Amino acid sequence: MIRWNAQAGRIVARSGSVEIGAIFPPGDGGRVWRWRLWTNGKSWPSEGHFASEAGAKQGLGDAWAAFLARAGLEATRA
Repeated sequence: MIRWNAQAGRIVARSGSVEIGAIFPPGDGGRVWRWRLWTNGKSWPSEGHFASEAGAKQGLGDAWAAFLARAGLEATRA
């Protein structure tokens, strides 16, 4: 389960006690939301963009689920 926490300039995603990534609102005059997935404080090579906040959250969530599947892990509900 991913929990979202708004911070300055981004909305951080947490799974349990670990920050796993963030979504970023459109910049000056921009129209797309960007997301980035990271683990253990290092950038993970998964990122993308969507036209909406909900789409960006879904994109990051899908990338996290794919990472968990590749690692043979599964998310638990807190």
